Amino acid sequence: MVIMLLIRGGPYADHSHVALASGRYYTLLLFLPATIMVMRRPNEGSLPAWLEARIAAWPKWLRGTSVDSGTRSAASHQSTR
Repeated sequence: MVIMLLIRGGPYADHSHVALASGRYYTLLLFLPATIMVMRRPNEGSLPAWLEARIAAWPKWLRGTSVDSGTRSAASHQSTR
């Protein structure tokens, strides 16, 4: 898809314009949707004890919730579908 947009968007004056256009297309069509998908997932799961101790002072919304050995509650499982 990015290649088609680059071909249709041309002709470009030089390689720097092609690189700039392809960077914009990759950001809009690849990185932005991937970031949105990752950010929609709940922030939960088990962490190593040393990391858990280090982030104990962080607010709960930033730390996420701890889940025993990868099992998830039905409510959190439904929210990821």
